[in-house]
Amino acid sequence: GGGKKGGGKKVSALDAVLKKKENEAEDEVAAAHTSVDTVMWLLLVVESFTKALGRTLLEEQCSITEIADKVYEAPFVLLSHVYGEGGEGVREHKFNYANRRALELWETEWADLVGKPSSVSGEDAEEIQSDRDELLLECKEKGFVEGYEGWRISAKGKKFFVKGATLWEVKSSGGESVGQAVVLTEWEDEEGAAFSTLDGAEAAAESPGPALSVEEAQKAVKEQGDVVRDLKASGLTNGDEEVQEAVRVLLERKADLERLQPSG
Repeated sequence: GGGKKGGGKKVSALDAVLKKKENEAEDEVAAAHTSVDTVMWLLLVVESFTKALGRTLLEEQCSITEIADKVYEAPFVLLSHVYGEGGEGVREHKFNYANRRALELWETEWADLVGKPSSVSGEDAEEIQSDRDELLLECKEKGFVEGYEGWRISAKGKKFFVKGATLWEVKSSGGESVGQAVVLTEWEDEEGAAFSTLDGAEAAAESPGPALSVEEAQKAVKEQGDVVRDLKASGLTNGDEEVQEAVRVLLERKADLERLQPSG
């Protein structure tokens, strides 16, 4: 019997092409979000945040080689736009970065967002755009704006209300403003249902990760203790959310250490 060879699942030529395209698209995004230009930009973004706000954007220190992945996969939404040539209008600044959570929230892809005017993040309505213009100009004047709230729209037309966003000027090593970045973790949909990127992050934190050694756990406790001290040294108190969150992480790390150390 001249039966066909190979009893495995057949993959059509079209499926194969689509899969290849999908993989290529993923590789392209990976290449873009880890490119040298992106890494150099993120170093300015992270450093400018610390200088403007007196606290760190990322929970832990990371090397230059890690920063691209840490920010891209971070449990917050982060976008930035870069200033163009002099005389460019506030609505003409172009997106040059979005991490994974930002792309998910705006229901878009890196290639479709980066290079577009950042004004597309809000509806065309003059009221919305004017509000956004004022925000960007206030940030440029003051260096940062905290607690911003406002309506935004995804690439697919879904409206959502961002809450507690922080916007800051991204400055070059020479101190010149070169763009702006925004970070947020909370928003509501049109029906008023609340969402937070931290929900998933907390679930991930609860899932068992790789086993820590006692030394690593002790180091983690010390590092987080330093974070809490630094926050308080900057003038924050136990009543501030940042301190409460840092203390929560510290207590978790202490609990991890206790589990690893033999009792008795």
